Amino acid sequence: MIALAVAVALGQAPAPTRTSVQVSPFTATASVPQEEAALLTNALESELAQYQGLRVFGAGDLRQMLAEARNRQQLGCDLAAESCLIEVAGALGASWLATGSVGKLEGALVLTLRLRDLKKHSLLADLTATSPAESSAVLETLHRTVLQLVDRADPELARTRLAGNAIAAAHPTPSGVWWLGGVGLGVALVGAGVLGGGANLGSNAVTLVGGTRYVSYQHQITANTLGYVGQAAIGVGLTAVAAAAIWYLVNR
Repeated sequence: MIALAVAVALGQAPAPTRTSVQVSPFTATASVPQEEAALLTNALESELAQYQGLRVFGAGDLRQMLAEARNRQQLGCDLAAESCLIEVAGALGASWLATGSVGKLEGALVLTLRLRDLKKHSLLADLTATSPAESSAVLETLHRTVLQLVDRADPELARTRLAGNAIAAAHPTPSGVWWLGGVGLGVALVGAGVLGGGANLGSNAVTLVGGTRYVSYQHQITANTLGYVGQAAIGVGLTAVAAAAIWYLVNR
């Protein structure tokens, strides 16, 4: 019955070529103005639209279709119930349903986002995040939460997120990349210092007395040892830097 009502309202359901996701309007507690909930709904739509692998159906379209079906008295479910949203979104042809809620707790905003697979009737991901009430902080929290949400739902699809004109992974760069690169660079610099010290010691190991060159073998051996250690350290450090660069590129 739901599918019939939506088909009548739409004429026909869209035929998505990518994974289609229907965005449902944010629900808000009494302490959160509806205007803020509407802004969060728009922000969620914009975040999901950054994925090339997703086709986003806006919450406005869903509200319009619900109103059309209700006016025709053809909707056989409670509009306020999440189960009704799931049925209608499925009838619209969406594969996923994105829902969100926002409330206040001790002056902070609590955001909850969910992604449901309408084909498999399963919950793909469910995340809750707390944010300061400032607009910039809330939008940043929503951004981070959407990244994690899509990554948990479908890691491969998460890699289709756009960054400017390039495709970037939803995965943040692992902190180990920077640690490995930093340590490698530090080791290489220390190795260069040791190598330079060995060369300086080697030059001081030779003295000239009356036209005769005298070599301090103890100093020369120490200089050679420092040279070998310095070269090895430089090699290890540069290898670590190269490994960090490869690691970074693989995670892009």
